Amino acid sequence: MQLAHDMIADGLIGDVTSAYVWAPGGGGGVNPVCNEVPVPDGFDFERWSGPAPLRPYCPERVTNVGSWYTNDYSIGFLGGWGAHPLDILVWGVKDKISGDYSCEGTGQAWTGGLYNNIMSWDLNLKYKNGFLVNFVSEDVASAEAAKTGESRSGDGTTFFGSKGWISVSRSSASSNIPELHEKLNNFPKSGAYIQSETNLMGQAFIDVIKGKIKELCPLDEAIISDTISHMGNIAIRTGRKIEWNPAKGEVTGDPEANKLFVRELRSPYTV
Repeated sequence: MQLAHDMIADGLIGDVTSAYVWAPGGGGGVNPVCNEVPVPDGFDFERWSGPAPLRPYCPERVTNVGSWYTNDYSIGFLGGWGAHPLDILVWGVKDKISGDYSCEGTGQAWTGGLYNNIMSWDLNLKYKNGFLVNFVSEDVASAEAAKTGESRSGDGTTFFGSKGWISVSRSSASSNIPELHEKLNNFPKSGAYIQSETNLMGQAFIDVIKGKIKELCPLDEAIISDTISHMGNIAIRTGRKIEWNPAKGEVTGDPEANKLFVRELRSPYTV
């Protein structure tokens, strides 16, 4: 990721004009029905629910999977997995995606049971400066790649520039520029994962805390990344194009959309 970032920063793929980002959607499996049962002794369900609505208790609700796939508690893998390749997008082209943009697209949510989050999506973002981002779930990415005989799974980020492209994921990296492709694929690996023993995240975290190095992942970059997921969730749920204004922190001229972005907190919980 760092090597790809440096290549982009050095202008080796030219002026970057668009990006393609994909992540697992979390679909598949059975959507359970939440049949209410008594809360087990010793479990404070009210506190577990926190600022979310207090719903009927069932064991399926309070699992790791239940909290991911239920909209009361999260927006699902759209944000939970999307954060990873979207972070790399921000890392590579932060200056191009820090302003206003529109977001529109389609998606599919869990239905018929407890789970109700988005599990498949195809979103298009257009920034005022003309930069374009296509953010999709893994199933959409795989279907598109299959048309040309390619394979695309897991999560990844592809940057398209005037001279060529670079694509990076947790387990692979490639470019249509031969010398860049060679450098990316000669990077050290540990098993299936590309890794550098001199740049381990644990040590980097400690070095940031000690003030030896600057933050690798500043908070403002996380906000840019996560907001993309939230705008995608809103665009799909409202079924319309939305316009995001990061300076104001709101969707322009759409009170309904803003209610989906900033949720009402159940008393007495506050932020």
